[in-house]
Amino acid sequence: MPHLSTFRIGWENENLARYILHKFSFLSHPATVADDIGSDYFCTLFQKLVKEGNKYLVPKNTFAIQIKSNKKSIDFSNKIGYLIELEIPFFVGVIDNNDLSLTIYSGEYLPFVFSLVGLPEQLIIQLYDGDGLHKLNDVFEKEGENNIKIKFPKLTRIYAAEKFDSMKSKVDVISDKIDHIYGNIISKNKQEYVFRENVGGEDFLAIVAGPGSQEVYRENIVERLAEAFENLRWGIINSITEGAQDEFYAYETLYFNLKNLFSYSELFHDYIDSTYRQTKAIIENLNKD
Repeated sequence: MPHLSTFRIGWENENLARYILHKFSFLSHPATVADDIGSDYFCTLFQKLVKEGNKYLVPKNTFAIQIKSNKKSIDFSNKIGYLIELEIPFFVGVIDNNDLSLTIYSGEYLPFVFSLVGLPEQLIIQLYDGDGLHKLNDVFEKEGENNIKIKFPKLTRIYAAEKFDSMKSKVDVISDKIDHIYGNIISKNKQEYVFRENVGGEDFLAIVAGPGSQEVYRENIVERLAEAFENLRWGIINSITEGAQDEFYAYETLYFNLKNLFSYSELFHDYIDSTYRQTKAIIENLNKD
């Protein structure tokens, strides 16, 4: 039976992608067509260390990537559940067999968009090379009731001929973006819905309000208040006392104001009460000194 050329082209693209990715990351690859889960490779970046004359590859952060042969829009509608549950950053890589390169596009806006619009029926990924992204409304389009088109901005381009040392700045760009996306994935999974985004080179906070956030934002405030008391106490114990008293009294006022509200009454459990009392005791001792 004749061999379909499209399959061979696909394998050639994956092989070139594997060769390039292998230059700066450890790779894991689903073994069969039956394992087509939405990613062609799982990649763990590594850094090179020299110790006692020996070179070591130390694993860092991880991302998933799907390989394509062109920049056409991708219908990812049958893999929406996979992307929503994926707990590592997702990229798309486009192979160019003419100049033997891999261009990587970032799915950095997925956590924010999924938190904002929920579970779409259709998801189209648009690989974006331009500089026309200036605000969050630019990164996705909602078509109809529940169809989403989301932009994956270009992250970097790596050539097969490049050596690790010469591509280090590009790998650092990938690593920084992974860290950024991880933070937003954690925020989504913890139902905090506060995202640190970058659009058009500008960093800012994006906060999603809605039914999900409505259920958890009060508890998140109480947890952050407990964190503030703990850090004040730790700082005083470690002789970091400048401004500690004024800051404590500001938090103490908030503590009692919230605790007296019916909507917060059940959220003030033993832990935050204990943390408050311990911090107050240290503040009072500080006043005596």
